[in-house]
Amino acid sequence: MPESLIFDIGEWKYKAGETSRLLPGNGRMISLCPVRTGIIAKNGKIYFAAGLFPVVEVYVVALDAETGEEIWKKKQDGLAPQGYPVASDSLLYIPNSRATPYVFNLESGKKIKQLNGRGGTYLSITEQEILHGINHIKEITSDDFLLAAFNGHRMIFDKGYYFIATEKHLTSVHKSVNDKVFAERKELKEKLNEAIKELKNLRKNQKTSKPCLKFDKLLTEIEFLSQKINQLKGKEIDWRQEIDQCYIMSVSGNAVIVGQDNKVSAFSSKDGKLIWSSPVNGRTYGL
Repeated sequence: MPESLIFDIGEWKYKAGETSRLLPGNGRMISLCPVRTGIIAKNGKIYFAAGLFPVVEVYVVALDAETGEEIWKKKQDGLAPQGYPVASDSLLYIPNSRATPYVFNLESGKKIKQLNGRGGTYLSITEQEILHGINHIKEITSDDFLLAAFNGHRMIFDKGYYFIATEKHLTSVHKSVNDKVFAERKELKEKLNEAIKELKNLRKNQKTSKPCLKFDKLLTEIEFLSQKINQLKGKEIDWRQEIDQCYIMSVSGNAVIVGQDNKVSAFSSKDGKLIWSSPVNGRTYGL
């Protein structure tokens, strides 16, 4: 039940933790069971996680958005919830501080699994995928399910486009174009690796230092495939804009809104041009 409900104006307040103990945190006294995740509003319900220490009190909670009535509340072990959660039609994904996120059934709150991969407080989801991030060669990986969270980067999927913020750039990538380029690049790399392997075996087994037609053919093929791969570089990018460090990002209407040092900026989702910028005090960690 809500901790309190003011019936004439419909306001309510909910306390997830069962203890009233406080502890010092960032120069003030805080709850032993604070809500350190964002809150998801979906189909008349709200979802969030509360708790600080996995060995004390940690809960994943669903409430009726209108009344604050508790729909389900599940105590967790091993979860240190922090960051913005995401939800699909049937699943709830809770970021787990430096460990990998947990997945829950949206309807019942039952824990389904813990994701593999790297941990982190950031998650983003497309229509069918959980975004894992960008690998070391700045290429968006594309699997049936891309696992969560990458340090220092932000990514949002909206209306068929990925919007990706790194330390220096804001980039727009069309998903269908990226999928096509990724598949073509993957096929070319497989052929290139096969040609390189065949060339190495030929060199190893060749008994004479004299060049042969097969040797020359493989060298030509390797050069051709390498050029084709290089030609695909950046083909998936719709636009790219230089920005300062991004700490948080959201998409609203035709704007990609970025929280930065001492300012919040909005860039056009169509071409990346700056729409407006407004000063704030300090770093913008929430939007």
